[in-house]
Amino acid sequence: MKLSILTAALLAGAGSAAAQNKKRCLYNHHFADGTLIIDQPGSYRLCDDIVFCPHNNLDVESASDEEIAEAFDPIVQGNPKYNNNEYALGFFAAIAVQADDVSLSLNGYSIAQCREHALMQRFFAVIELASAPFTD
Repeated sequence: MKLSILTAALLAGAGSAAAQNKKRCLYNHHFADGTLIIDQPGSYRLCDDIVFCPHNNLDVESASDEEIAEAFDPIVQGNPKYNNNEYALGFFAAIAVQADDVSLSLNGYSIAQCREHALMQRFFAVIELASAPFTD
């Protein structure tokens, strides 16, 4: 898999203005349902500080333990973009890169996991370079 992760520290100001404009901007709303799956080649960049907290509209103070667990379970959510085999262990990453020839620039922004998700998800990668965790 040809893949390059380009951080803001490495690429601040690098590349032509035209190339920078062709990058797809990633905002918090792209992560609202869970892991952002990049399955198309291209250039992507953060255009916002990302706080990964799927289904953030849940009031964890008043929700039951079962409601909280289900909010962070992609299988229970029934979203067809999350394969049962790949996401059986939950939202294991904020970004899952499944395509070749992808570049990702943090663009001076950051990606963090919200406290609620961190308490429910025992392992987490900000960026996963596979379609599932623990692949060969």
